[in-house]
Amino acid sequence: MDTPVLRAQILEDFSLRRGEASLTGGRSRKLFLLLAFLICERARPVP
Repeated sequence: MDTPVLRAQILEDFSLRRGEASLTGGRSRKLFLLLAFLICERARPVP
């Protein structure tokens, strides 16, 4: 069985998709900015 891929769109409107499930706008902008930062910096430890 294949594990669904987590897809992040960080340009324009932020959204996360995993398979059929999605997390899109309407939530805290700060939360989405934090998630976008962590995704962009995933190759290094973030304190």
